[in-house]
Amino acid sequence: MINVYIQSPIWKSESIGINKKIIKDDLLIEIIYTKVDGQRLYPHVYYMRKDIALRYPIQVVSGGVKLHIIPIHDLVVLTKDQIDYAQYCQMERIPFRIEYNQPAPPEPVEAPKVPKVDEGTQERMEWLHN
Repeated sequence: MINVYIQSPIWKSESIGINKKIIKDDLLIEIIYTKVDGQRLYPHVYYMRKDIALRYPIQVVSGGVKLHIIPIHDLVVLTKDQIDYAQYCQMERIPFRIEYNQPAPPEPVEAPKVPKVDEGTQERMEWLHN
């Protein structure tokens, strides 16, 4: 796992740029940009799998550096326990994977039941509408 520290995000697209050369493993990302009051604007530790990071578009910046541009909202926020486990996995050289909790599919909604109409009522309804 590779620790990446981002000085500041790409404001226009609310994303980060990560050098293509360093994406050799999964990424633990911290955006260390701070506001005037000293608080981090993005205080979390984020995770991005290598195979997913390499799918994002590349932007070439000055000096020919190729950056994968990854939207911040696509990064996975890690909990304290997940961060500890990720660091443990990194020290022990075992793969770190997160179980992505997907929301349960919505319950099927039954179509409203239409009451049956007898023939006499049906004829009167047709007569009224004609």
